[in-house]
Amino acid sequence: MLVRNLKRMLADAVRSIVRNGFMSVASILVSVACLFVFGVFMLLTININYMGEQAANQCQIQVFVDESIKDEQTINSIRDQIKKNQYVKELTYQSGDDLFNEYVASIPKEQQGYFSGVPSSIISDIFKVTLTDISQTKSVADYISKIDGIKTVKSYDKLTTNVQRITKTVRNISIWIVIIFAFISIFIISNTIKLTVHNRRKEINIMKYVGATDSFIRGPFVTEGVLVGFIAAVIAFFLTQYGYDSLLKFIGQGTVSGNAVISFKSFADMALIIAGGYLIIGIGLGAVGSAVSMRKYLKV
Repeated sequence: MLVRNLKRMLADAVRSIVRNGFMSVASILVSVACLFVFGVFMLLTININYMGEQAANQCQIQVFVDESIKDEQTINSIRDQIKKNQYVKELTYQSGDDLFNEYVASIPKEQQGYFSGVPSSIISDIFKVTLTDISQTKSVADYISKIDGIKTVKSYDKLTTNVQRITKTVRNISIWIVIIFAFISIFIISNTIKLTVHNRRKEINIMKYVGATDSFIRGPFVTEGVLVGFIAAVIAFFLTQYGYDSLLKFIGQGTVSGNAVISFKSFADMALIIAGGYLIIGIGLGAVGSAVSMRKYLKV
């Protein structure tokens, strides 16, 4: 019985969409437009948060070891002491010799001869420290500076504080933009559905006069609203994917480079979030909007 009713409502909904072609297409297009703009703000918010995380992770503490220290045992001792700090997430070491050779290799060959007699030991060995919490940059830098054998500590604590504050502010603004536009989308889509139901009020009244129950009348309309919302969500999803991927290719960020300072998230990483948001808003509004919009027409 339930399966038969579902099949009936689905068939009636499809026939209704085809029969009322212009209004159905109008509803779908309006829904697609609203969902697309809503999705743009979702993508913006996700990427802003992602960029903030990248910027924060790249705000490393640079620890320069005294040039007189070259023995491996002392270097390992310094490494172990730095690792003891609870906020140290990652620690990488690079010798001064390697840094010197990398620098020489990076300059034009005709200039490399200037460094032929320069000892590589003039550059200090360095530790690069990444933290679990960038708000603790200053305290970790103070801790490291007290370790024997440390020459200089560059913490960039003002930069990390500014990055943290800007990221938090932009994130809050973006979230509010998404919430506000979600309500705007809900309002527009709901009114579009109301207009569709209003244009078919005579059909509803006739069904009511011949004895059809409210649930019998409402079922196909709600199913139609769900179908319209689903179709709009699918179209908006692929439209958003195409637009986003095209934008990444245009600005040269189609693939995330390991050398990139700041990169965008790939659409694949956000696909489930975008698809879920579109389906919830599209199908939910289609169903609820249809049910609510036709209440007054059932009162005959």
